[in-house]
Amino acid sequence: MGKRGQSFSSFEEVAEALKGLKGSARSEPSKKAVSRAKPAPLVENDFADMEAAMLAKGSEQASALPPKGKRREFEVQHTDRGRSKLVKIETPAPLPDQIKGGLLPKRPPEERKKPEVITQAPQPEVVAEPNAKGSQKKNKPDKKGRLPDLPNRVTGKLRPKGDKGASAGPISQKPPCPPERPKQAPPTAKDLLGKVQALFKVAPPPIEKRPQRALPWVRADIEASIALGAETIVARPGPSEPGYIIGCDFGTSSIKIAVRQPYKAGNPVAARPVPNLLQSNSHPYLWQSVLWFSPETDAFSLLPGKGMVALEGFKAGILAEGGGERVLPEFPVTRNEAAAAFLALQLSHCLGWYEKHRPLGLDAARNFLSINIGIPVVAQDQNRTYRDFRHIVSAARGLMPHAACLTHAMVRKIYQASTHELPGGFDLVPELTAAITGYANEPFANDGAHILIDVGASTLDVVAFNLVERVRVAAFAAEVKLLGAAALDAARSSGFSDDLFRLACAEQYREVLNHARHPNVAPRNFDATLRRSPVQLISIGGGSKTPVHKEFITRVRPTLGDLKVIQPSPPAHMTSLKCDASRLLLAYGLTSDIPEQLELRRPSEIPPIQDHRGSTVSFISKDVV
Repeated sequence: MGKRGQSFSSFEEVAEALKGLKGSARSEPSKKAVSRAKPAPLVENDFADMEAAMLAKGSEQASALPPKGKRREFEVQHTDRGRSKLVKIETPAPLPDQIKGGLLPKRPPEERKKPEVITQAPQPEVVAEPNAKGSQKKNKPDKKGRLPDLPNRVTGKLRPKGDKGASAGPISQKPPCPPERPKQAPPTAKDLLGKVQALFKVAPPPIEKRPQRALPWVRADIEASIALGAETIVARPGPSEPGYIIGCDFGTSSIKIAVRQPYKAGNPVAARPVPNLLQSNSHPYLWQSVLWFSPETDAFSLLPGKGMVALEGFKAGILAEGGGERVLPEFPVTRNEAAAAFLALQLSHCLGWYEKHRPLGLDAARNFLSINIGIPVVAQDQNRTYRDFRHIVSAARGLMPHAACLTHAMVRKIYQASTHELPGGFDLVPELTAAITGYANEPFANDGAHILIDVGASTLDVVAFNLVERVRVAAFAAEVKLLGAAALDAARSSGFSDDLFRLACAEQYREVLNHARHPNVAPRNFDATLRRSPVQLISIGGGSKTPVHKEFITRVRPTLGDLKVIQPSPPAHMTSLKCDASRLLLAYGLTSDIPEQLELRRPSEIPPIQDHRGSTVSFISKDVV
């Protein structure tokens, strides 16, 4: 029983009575505030002792229980005047479950503890959108009186690091995923061709190792032949009959020259040999297509020397439509000028070699009948490239009398004074005509549809043609691209795979075949559903020996039928040294006279076939006749 005659049956009733005493103390400020401290024991009556014992036991039980999270806002402090006062105390923030349970009133948003910002070094900072209304609305309770959860996603905009004018917004505890980089598309055959063409147009890569010096007797022999050839062209400047024909296969990696006297029994023909240090791929008849230039003396030479630099790859640059650009950026020699000087030195050397050694016999002709220089079939249909080759040959003819002391100033002067008209006795012959002429002389040559694949050092030529009675050649489709052996090395150095390079070759072949079997071109010769006989595949060129090109040709053959691949070669008596004679097929074909050459109709000269499949058939009756 308490002081006022009230009895208690449990500790809960005692706690409720204490709450009532506290409330009455707040409602009556004039009364003395009740202290929450442990009351002193009273000795006036027994009921005070019982109340004190119950309070002590209740405090012990309350201390043993886990904290309920109730927050104390005030405490009682004693003063010197004997009165106590209530002082507001700072308490830690309540737990989230206490707020949701409604035990304490909701605090203002500015007093709430903000979540910690989680940052990552590689990620940009996150800046909240300046939308105050949306954030306030989001933190308001719903109709049931429940508060929303903490934000669990990033709602701000990404701002680059270092923007000091932006304020950081709330970020979820889970770090955002890094932005995915856009996936790069795999390279295509078009990308490979563009890269290779750009490399050859700017600076073609070196094809093979060049010599550093020449032996004295080798230098003396070559210089003597060049000087003798310059004197010969001055003494006999024009062609004459009967005469011999010079076939010049001017390639990117090497130049091959052969001489032959037509209309003579025994078909006398010979290939010009090459000194060991200037041979290409150790072939005794392949001369490296390289020109040496001395910046000090401004002179050109076919031999290396002290202080000279090697100029190479100029033909590949011309085919890439970069003939007017420099061979090397640090020297003023353009590719067209280098090609003109190189041809002038080579043809002068050939004239002097023929005059000195008489390879066709002592009774052979002393003067040339024709000098035939091969060019790709496509280059003849391209006006700009064909014009550049005519200009180069015209300048080379003007430089031959000065071949013994050729300087860059002289080359530039004569090149600028030359025209696009070919000089007398010089001719540009399509390489296809030369190759098919050499092939038609073989006993195993057959009439009908053919596809020629010529793999050179820099270019890949694919031609679809029809051979008629070994007399006429109709080229229905032709394509030349920088996909030769040196182009393969350039593609590998640029990071392209061999499979992609092989795919580029296959696409070029497919373009030629699809054009040839078009209904308006030659479907009965090349269309597998209409042709009566298989298509003969011919493979020539030194680049066809590379594993990539060899596999490409192997995969192509089954699409044309069951015929084997033919690799024609010139006559055996053309060479006296052991070598791969098939590399000289073009040079041999270029030694043919104009009447001996097969009549060639280029793709641009062949009219399309009229398609009559959609027309109706009309019948003629006896009354109309």
